Amino acid sequence: MSSRRGSTGQQQSGRHFQRGGLRDSNNTNNSRGEGRSWNSSSQQQQQQQQQQQQPSTSSQSRSTRNNYNSNRGKHSHNHYHHQNNQQQQQQDVSDESRNLHQLRRILNEEDELARRNAGAVQLIKSIEEVRQKGDPAQTQNECLQLLDACLFKQQQNVRSIFENMRPHSNTLKNSTMKLLSILGCYCGRLDIVLLWIFEHLQRWPSATDISVGEANRIKEFKLWLLRLLRQAIADASSDPYIKCQLYDISSNIMNSIIMFLDAMDSPDYLPEVLHVLDILAVSCPTTFSEKFQMYYGY
Repeated sequence: MSSRRGSTGQQQSGRHFQRGGLRDSNNTNNSRGEGRSWNSSSQQQQQQQQQQQQPSTSSQSRSTRNNYNSNRGKHSHNHYHHQNNQQQQQQDVSDESRNLHQLRRILNEEDELARRNAGAVQLIKSIEEVRQKGDPAQTQNECLQLLDACLFKQQQNVRSIFENMRPHSNTLKNSTMKLLSILGCYCGRLDIVLLWIFEHLQRWPSATDISVGEANRIKEFKLWLLRLLRQAIADASSDPYIKCQLYDISSNIMNSIIMFLDAMDSPDYLPEVLHVLDILAVSCPTTFSEKFQMYYGY
């Protein structure tokens, strides 16, 4: 009996253990279920937080993309303008080199007169185009270089053009006269042209020291210098800035013209001198009247 009870007790205790084990396993399952529910709730909270963070993240991404695109646009814009500036500078250098090359061809006596005249007309047109670009500093610098090359640096300067006695050379002389006039005005140094003119007008070689042909070339040269003087005064009068410069040196111009009248050795100069006085009286009337009254008492 006792053994049965013992066995029965053991079985019952085993059942209780099993039941306890079942209960434990159920509790374990419940704890796992609670763990799963806690994990699921935690995951839900994380998902909610991620969903809440997504708009800010996406807005940050959009802001980053916008900043990148903006910086990229600015960089492209600056790069574009930098390339344009480089191209413009290269074009300016190219134009300047081409104009100097064109000037050398004009001064080359071995070339045909028609081609030299066409080159002078084209050079005047090119200078006008450069001036219309709206860059006064560039125009002044280039015109000053061309003027310096015309008057001082070239082995064959413009004097050889004005002294030329060949037939049909007047067309080239007229174009060269206009070229020198606009170069002096556009570079803002009209005084350089006028000083060069009067320096040669006031040179009077002795008739016994030169041949007849040389005397004729000198006369031709001085006649065209007087025409150049008239053209320079006329062009200067059409520009307000250069006209002020013309007023400043008008007294010296009048004094030099009067000295030329006193020293000239041929009446052939008189018509050209009168043309100069006429344009000077219109452009600088005050100076003209004062000097004229001083010297001639009118």
